[in-house]
Amino acid sequence: MAAHLRGVAHRELGRPDEARSELEAALAVYRGGAYEWNRAVVLHDLLRALRASGPSDEADRMESSAISTNPAFVRMAGRDGARTIPDED
Repeated sequence: MAAHLRGVAHRELGRPDEARSELEAALAVYRGGAYEWNRAVVLHDLLRALRASGPSDEADRMESSAISTNPAFVRMAGRDGARTIPDED
């Protein structure tokens, strides 16, 4: 969760490279277990970071993959960790 929150903070501060690094680190941890919900939450924030820094094609591919493989992702449409930290959902 700490990497996720650091990633959101970097994104909000306009540091896309640092945001991506932290959010990808959080995803790696959550991929190691049965954490569908956590992966969905972090992925929404990673997609926002990618789209803010330019690589929308990559974000679109990641989003399509998440829609087809993670039911929790679809239920969280529009989620933004800068407004709602994970434990508040």
